[in-house]
Amino acid sequence: MPSAPHRSTRADRRADRRHAKQLAALLRAVLESPGATEPSLRQAIYRGAPQDGPVGAYVEQIRGQSYRISDEDVQRLLESGMSQDAVFELTVVAAVGAAAERLEAGMRAVREGR
Repeated sequence: MPSAPHRSTRADRRADRRHAKQLAALLRAVLESPGATEPSLRQAIYRGAPQDGPVGAYVEQIRGQSYRISDEDVQRLLESGMSQDAVFELTVVAAVGAAAERLEAGMRAVREGR
């Protein structure tokens, strides 16, 4: 049996605003804060822009099949000269970018009544 379309209530809208503020704070911290990697690189990875070399393969796997990441994948990045902090930042930003895409797709489906 199909479910009834979701109707936004005042409480839903308040929760949406609260979560939007929290999400904005998270994105500022992940994308704009000083770190081991340049903000421009983190922003590109967040958007899903293709990257070259081992970084590209790694972030693509994080975005699509993170459960398949192995110690060897991380070791490849470390051997290419990246610091542990840089690998951590790339991991977080790729995961947050993938999550944001999925959240937007889900919210779009709710708005369209799917």
